[in-house]
Amino acid sequence: MEPTEQELTIRTGNRERQRLHRKRQKQKRARALELQRLASERVERISRGPHFFGESSPGRNATTSADELQIHREFLRALGKEDVQDDETLRTVAKRTFEAWLTGPFTCRSCGPPFYAPAFRRVRQQFDPDFGFAIRDVPFAEIWRPPMDCTGDEVIDLGALPKLPKLSKVKPEKLEPIVQQPAPTPLLPAPIPKQPPNAINFAWIPPNAHRYLRGG
Repeated sequence: MEPTEQELTIRTGNRERQRLHRKRQKQKRARALELQRLASERVERISRGPHFFGESSPGRNATTSADELQIHREFLRALGKEDVQDDETLRTVAKRTFEAWLTGPFTCRSCGPPFYAPAFRRVRQQFDPDFGFAIRDVPFAEIWRPPMDCTGDEVIDLGALPKLPKLSKVKPEKLEPIVQQPAPTPLLPAPIPKQPPNAINFAWIPPNAHRYLRGG
């Protein structure tokens, strides 16, 4: 017996509902997997302690001239640059560090801005091969402000400088120079860090404006 037109309409409707249900379930599973992946990467990033330029701890700017100078010196050593020189000030050291970081062999400037610069793993005293930051192209003079306890132009007393932390005995992770590679596209389009972001595939931009890129 041939099905009636009403029965055919019902069957067609049922098939369409089943198709839409399967589609929604597939999308739901895909979203769940993506959230799991992001959560796993977030945990890994936090465990690595990625430092941005001028941060005394991940996501927290140095608040004193001594703390800021210390992290700049650690950056310079990891970049293979000279330590503080005679007659240098915090301003000149910060400028030298910032420019060395953004023009180093591990920073990608082939596309952008924003450009990609690797994060610094302070525990290991080396740059991270897997996580970094997206940096917009702003002149140093427009973005840097000294900590509240100095003007930034006081000559540094070389004899009073503390020793740099010992280098990690762990074999340095291989960090290949980036050549003609597009800068990773962050999932959260915000300026440089203050709070850790949710998206960390290769590069990330935290949600709050950073003192060094905001000039605040």
